[in-house]
Amino acid sequence: MKRKLILFDIICYVALPFVIWNYGRDIIGDYPAMLISTIPGFIYTAYRFVVERQFNIAGLFIISSLFISTTVNLLSGSAE
Repeated sequence: MKRKLILFDIICYVALPFVIWNYGRDIIGDYPAMLISTIPGFIYTAYRFVVERQFNIAGLFIISSLFISTTVNLLSGSAE
């Protein structure tokens, strides 16, 4: 059970954003790919919170980091 959760953590926090960033840049551009790559982390952390009914410290750190970087990216208006 623990290994399955670790695998899902790696997939949602690392693999999916990496795939979205690498393959989405050519199709939708750098800026939208950067913003869309944060979505799997948000969804997975919210899902784990609802299912486990407890705060995950690593998840909270990652979600706050994603939230801050997404907010800064949205306020900046461009990828540069």
